Amino acid sequence: MKCTEVREHFGDAIDGMLSLNVRDEFFKHLSLCRLCKNEFELESITKQIVRKSVSRLRTPSIVRNAVLDGLRKEYQEESEETTLFESLFTGRRLFPSLVTAFAVIALIFYFVPPEPSPSHLAVHTASNDIIFQSLQNFSSLREGRLKPKSVACDPTVIQSYFKKSGLQFAADTKVIDDCDWYGALHSEFEGVQLAHIMYQMGDDLTYVYEVKKDDAMEGSTLSIPPAAKEALSKTGWYTDPLHSDHSVVVWTSNGTLCAAVSTMEKDRLLAFVSSQ
Repeated sequence: MKCTEVREHFGDAIDGMLSLNVRDEFFKHLSLCRLCKNEFELESITKQIVRKSVSRLRTPSIVRNAVLDGLRKEYQEESEETTLFESLFTGRRLFPSLVTAFAVIALIFYFVPPEPSPSHLAVHTASNDIIFQSLQNFSSLREGRLKPKSVACDPTVIQSYFKKSGLQFAADTKVIDDCDWYGALHSEFEGVQLAHIMYQMGDDLTYVYEVKKDDAMEGSTLSIPPAAKEALSKTGWYTDPLHSDHSVVVWTSNGTLCAAVSTMEKDRLLAFVSSQ
């Protein structure tokens, strides 16, 4: 099975609807093709987020009746000789068409309420803000001012470092085949334990700030933007919208909150942090 064929089956695979004669070839290809595997994982995550974030709302009766009345009037007034173009733009037909159009727009807004502007909800300038600290640490790492205490090519060395440091939460360390080196650092911020993990993969550097989820979401020492807290509570994922020069993704896993800053493109970073 070729890459193009595999991608055509992404939707069915995510929904668990692959036929038996396709399933084996599909997952065999994913086990051999890293690019397709990353794209499939990214699409799976995206669909999970949409499912958790978008809730269906019952259409209010006033909106439903307006749509039905508009359609009913148009149907009754439609003559067999009148074309669709003529019926829409002649004076007799323009008003009912506009009524229906506005009703449909109202219906759409009831089903999919417009999201508020993220600018004021996503700001992270407080000194104790987790995203702010992650960005500051990422800059320090790139400039050589922040240095890992442990560096290794084997991720188990990093996991062992955190165990020996007395870390009281599970550090989320990704095992990446093409990672050049891993770095680790343990620290505290006003008594709250922090784990810092670095990944160098070719020209891309990724820094991950990790803290116990309860300390991030419920504690008073550290803070996180309202938009991030809401998204994490609903889906377990948040992508920061305020930075175009690098990617920022926040997620929760096994009681740990992680904030990644990277030179990777956002879709590649999402595929990376979602890997097991």
